[in-house]
Amino acid sequence: MPSRDNENHSGEATRLSGPSASPIAESHETWTVHQGDARNTDAFLAKIAQSTKGVSEPFLTTSITSPPYANVVDYGVPGQIGFSQSYDDYLEECHLIFASLYKWTNDDGSMWLVADSVTQSPGPGRPSRLRPLPFDLGRMAESAGWTLRDVIVWRKDRTRPWSNRGRLRNGFEYVLYFVKSDKYKYRIDRLRDFSGLKSWWVRYPERHNPWGLAPDNVWEIPIPLQGSWATTQLRHACPFPSALVERILLLSTDEGDVVFDPFAGSGMVAAVSEASKRLALGIELNPTFVKAYQQHIRPETLIDREVGTPEIATITTELLLSLRVLKFPRELLRQILRGGIRRNEIAGVVVSAAPFDLTPRSSSYASISCELWLADSVSEVRGEEILRLAELVSAVPPLSKFTLDCIVKVTSLADGSARHADEVFSVYRKGRTWSEFDRHGGEWVPYLEKFSADSLPPILSALTVQQALEIE
Repeated sequence: MPSRDNENHSGEATRLSGPSASPIAESHETWTVHQGDARNTDAFLAKIAQSTKGVSEPFLTTSITSPPYANVVDYGVPGQIGFSQSYDDYLEECHLIFASLYKWTNDDGSMWLVADSVTQSPGPGRPSRLRPLPFDLGRMAESAGWTLRDVIVWRKDRTRPWSNRGRLRNGFEYVLYFVKSDKYKYRIDRLRDFSGLKSWWVRYPERHNPWGLAPDNVWEIPIPLQGSWATTQLRHACPFPSALVERILLLSTDEGDVVFDPFAGSGMVAAVSEASKRLALGIELNPTFVKAYQQHIRPETLIDREVGTPEIATITTELLLSLRVLKFPRELLRQILRGGIRRNEIAGVVVSAAPFDLTPRSSSYASISCELWLADSVSEVRGEEILRLAELVSAVPPLSKFTLDCIVKVTSLADGSARHADEVFSVYRKGRTWSEFDRHGGEWVPYLEKFSADSLPPILSALTVQQALEIE
């Protein structure tokens, strides 16, 4: 953890490249953990900006850091922030650092603070007082210009202080998420997952995002093992797990962005950032930690982890989109039957979909067409009435909530059957659009007449789904 240090940023590990015509010059001598004091953050970042961009302007995308736990932990360097300081002096120095980060952060940038509450003893004979350090740091950050957007509970095995009389064992820390402006990056779709997929996804696909559930604000990520149990050379009082850093990077940065940690410690933020193809930058006062980062943490992380945007679970996304597309004509049929259309006027409906674009989005999930096959006894005028009603109900809830671009058509059973005589469709009956009943091709008129007693006309589609209601 950083503290006051008379050494400047010199030596091989901190030599900076000269001005470059590119937006940001890349050099491992620059994008690494530097030995220095976080209280010199403003001057340090000014030097980095000038040496890599040739101009003094904001260049950070996000800062991920955990300031020292006030006066609780001694990181072994004289004059360090926190230890041996008063609580108010400690907060004021953090405020100045947060102000420097705000100054050098892009408008689409953010800051993540990881912190835990601490206890302080008022003296003999009086109980220790719990200090809400995360929220005191939050006040300092907001007074420096940052806007608090979210508070996340990081659930882990244990944290400091372990436990004592009058306080239960603490198993979590707070992660405070701040933004500089309303232009902040927030890639929520990268963290979606399908672990909660159950039968209601199958019955009600229109109620759920096809790319999975958004994460909640409780993250269960264990802290790294240390000492004789460790698989790395990690030796730090409050180490970051790489999975926590990875999740934050995926949510708030893109490849090529600059990630900074002014209290670098073991350097896990920098190591995971580099592994994820971001430009990593850090300051750490303790030379032992800087050396451990260069010799152990960085090389082990680059070998063990290849971080980036996770591959979209295309099979599951395709399944959810298919379920949504197949359910749309079922609801369309129900709405027009409620609107006065008789069941014997419609022999079936063909739903077609353009190839799915699996890129996450919040609108127009797919483009489809619904072709209603009308009984040959239905007149042309009546067919136009059915079409107008179908177009009307498809544009309002509940059908508009399917987020599908739909074109509705009507045709006679004879014409539709002739036009699709060479095609084989999956057939869905009785509204069970999650489970194919049959697969048929050829002559459609006698085939569909077999289902004239069904309450809903059959749905025909090139999409094939055979899904049980319970998904393990």
